Amino acid sequence: PAHLRRLFEQEGCASPKQELARIRMQAVQRCLRAGWSLERIAQYLGFSEASALSRAFRDHFGISPKVWREAGGR
Repeated sequence: PAHLRRLFEQEGCASPKQELARIRMQAVQRCLRAGWSLERIAQYLGFSEASALSRAFRDHFGISPKVWREAGGR
């Protein structure tokens, strides 16, 4: 793990954990655009439940998945 973190730092990237969270949130956005339910997305992407997905999304983007979807996914 330490070696991987060093490699990320050498390339000027976020930490592996931050990069994984970013990629995961991009996947959530794609699933929301496709019309998937939060329950389905949570199961597909390995969240413990839809509420955990919703909290992670809100922490990352500052708005809920519902508001994001209603705004046209922008």
